[in-house]
Amino acid sequence: MPESVTYFSARDHNDSRRYLCGALLIALGFSVPLIGVAYFALPHLLNSKGTTVVMGARTYLLFIPCYAFLFLPIQAVRGVGRVRLWNVLRSLPTVVWFLILLVLFILSKTDHLTFAAITLADYYLVALGLLSIVTVSVAMVSLTGLTRPEPSMIRALLRYGLPVAGSILPIMLVLQLDQLVMTIVMAPHALGLYVVAVAWGGAVGPIMNSLGSLMLPRIASQSDTRQQHALVIRSARLSILMAITVTMPALILTPIVIPALFGSSFSGSIASAYVLVLASVFLGVSYIISESILGLGLTRGPLKAGIVGCITTGISLAILLPRLGIFGAALSSLIGYSSMASVLLVEARKATGSRFRDLCVPKALDIHMCFNVCLALLRDLVAGGHGQ
Repeated sequence: MPESVTYFSARDHNDSRRYLCGALLIALGFSVPLIGVAYFALPHLLNSKGTTVVMGARTYLLFIPCYAFLFLPIQAVRGVGRVRLWNVLRSLPTVVWFLILLVLFILSKTDHLTFAAITLADYYLVALGLLSIVTVSVAMVSLTGLTRPEPSMIRALLRYGLPVAGSILPIMLVLQLDQLVMTIVMAPHALGLYVVAVAWGGAVGPIMNSLGSLMLPRIASQSDTRQQHALVIRSARLSILMAITVTMPALILTPIVIPALFGSSFSGSIASAYVLVLASVFLGVSYIISESILGLGLTRGPLKAGIVGCITTGISLAILLPRLGIFGAALSSLIGYSSMASVLLVEARKATGSRFRDLCVPKALDIHMCFNVCLALLRDLVAGGHGQ
């Protein structure tokens, strides 16, 4: 539903409130039976973990409607182009989580109180519940139109959203399969090294995602097909240009940053971190092109990419992990992410009728634009430093 409500809110600003309400109804329609089944299944699935874990898992099923009522309004705001409000709203869950940790940390030091992990999760659940109420209220004020969705809107949301939902599972497996397998077959020490490599490799993600997050609503809001295709082609070139720009600094900093941030005992993760930086760049390119294709209303391309990425990741993981350990796991992520990017480039070429050269080779105008953006950011940083 997040992509679906973003797409239709961008296509029809005047009915954005209706589309949000329809998406919330669909989310509730799916989540209520899921919660019911999971509530009775969890004692059997977690029978070896003890009653505390089972009770916690049952309680945390409430995260499902909380996330729906928190993130769907945020995506509707994104769809209508309220970028500043969208950035504020989507940062609130992280800010709230940080404040919870900060307050409990201060209490543990001043009042000598101790808090279990389950207590932290309970506080976070309550905070998300309250925050979802605030987010829905703010979104309703910011959007336009009636609140009662028409049946045709529900059908449109489902037609768009179901293929996207189908792509989520394979994409999640591509992102998490290496760590899921390693928790089973690898020693905790090796897993710890790999988690550090993943953390540093993901540092380039926000830079790439900053462009991808804007593409779906920007392309969907265009009424002219030729303009949409031109935006898809340019976004693909810009994603590759950004990938080239961020890769070299990240690779150079890898052997410096990992010991500095995590300690010299994690130096064994540096080789894997090199590979995961490259993998994250391919993942960022995949995200940008995927969001661009979704902006055209085409939902099957990301599904194909997710399936191909899942298969290639699984096969390469089975071959490389036993032989190369955590370095093999990093290589399998690189293979999986790059295969996803390749499939999405093929889908973008077919959708726009362009050549691979048009999609992959940055032009002078793209380089000039990227340079101006970097220069503007640098000026803002310098001005901010002088202001302080």
